[in-house]
Amino acid sequence: MEALKALKLKSLCKELDLKTQGSKVELLKRLRGYLESEEGRLSAYLRLNRSTLSQLFNDPDPIQTLGLIYRPIHPQTSMIDPPTALQEMAARYKAEIRCICIQGALPGLPCSLCKRIQHIRCMGGNANMHPYVCPLCQFLKMDLTWTPELPPVVNPFAASRANPAVTRKFMDRLVRVPQEMMEKIRSNPGKYRVEVRCLRLDGRGYLNTWPRRVKVLLNDEEVLCLPDTVFHKSHKGPLDLTDKLRIGDNLMYFLKYEDPEYYSVAVFLVKLTSTQEIIAQIVGSSAHLSYAEGLQRVISSMSSGDDLNQDSTPICVKCPISMRYINTAVRGAACTHAQCYDLDTFVIIFGKNALCPECGKLILAFVVDEFVGELAKKAQEMGTFTVYVHKDERLTFLLEAQREEIDASDVEETGRNWPKKEETVDLSMKREITIDLDCSTVYELD
Repeated sequence: MEALKALKLKSLCKELDLKTQGSKVELLKRLRGYLESEEGRLSAYLRLNRSTLSQLFNDPDPIQTLGLIYRPIHPQTSMIDPPTALQEMAARYKAEIRCICIQGALPGLPCSLCKRIQHIRCMGGNANMHPYVCPLCQFLKMDLTWTPELPPVVNPFAASRANPAVTRKFMDRLVRVPQEMMEKIRSNPGKYRVEVRCLRLDGRGYLNTWPRRVKVLLNDEEVLCLPDTVFHKSHKGPLDLTDKLRIGDNLMYFLKYEDPEYYSVAVFLVKLTSTQEIIAQIVGSSAHLSYAEGLQRVISSMSSGDDLNQDSTPICVKCPISMRYINTAVRGAACTHAQCYDLDTFVIIFGKNALCPECGKLILAFVVDEFVGELAKKAQEMGTFTVYVHKDERLTFLLEAQREEIDASDVEETGRNWPKKEETVDLSMKREITIDLDCSTVYELD
């Protein structure tokens, strides 16, 4: 306030119903004593304009402060007005709100895992998820091989939807690397790294997805630039910043271009997890389908199929990824098919959340099918990949010799019922185009 002129100080005193007489020193003393009191600050926030409040209290958004801290003064009455649903929610979850926005507004949406609240208007398509999972919990389960450590180096934030060519406001983040973190990285080469993870808020989640065009700058050095031509061909995983960081404060800019979708970004210190640890963790935490339950599941699928007269159905014990016998039979928790794949192969090949190779659904959790696993062991002993399961719970192992006979009969029957015919193709309706390669004329072809 000392930088303000006496005329401005008198204007402030007048707006706050204070005396306007006296020198500048007296006006400053009067205003300072009044604004230091709780009643004086409330009166100032209710009467003064936004720019003046920003100067007096160093407050970037006085309106937000007024809505969160202060409450209007009501005259004392015998009846108390019931609070609105918005006020009840704000009072209940004020300490639990953890959103990716810089400034947001209720109503909020609680995460089904961590129970923290995010603003619905900030979540884009993720607000329609059932059950809803916040971006931080999705970041933690994005990769199987690299496990993030908490707290994040940079908490999840929203990628600005403004044009970076016009303004870079809210696009910078401070990446703080203490001495202890750098020593941990250097003393364990290849075991720790600092990476940037990006999540599209489209309701699908759990997959690292970069915007259509994006630039990431670290300490004024470009570390990632993805135009449209290479977006779908490379850099689908997280961005490794380990070799670019220095001890202390690092300034990172995340610039998103020409992509109207909502994105959330975070920076983590991640640790490499061995394949054996991942497999043991998945087997221990996944749902298990016993032999009897797996058998009844296959029989029930025959009864509910299109062909109700089907007496048996084949089960293939060959992993569709490795084309070998299944060791630990698993499928996605959301998958409805009987085909399984080997867990060891899945972890080694993908190492992160991936789509089911059979039905294409996103795999977030697994189901261990002990029935298919037992069939795979017996089929391997008999040298076959196909087992027929009958409705009366009998099992028939199809040997390779029988397979060759079946394949031969199919070919013979096909040749007998569908003989090949020579057909002529009429090209009279096609337009003939003759092009002289030595001519400079450019022709447009449909």
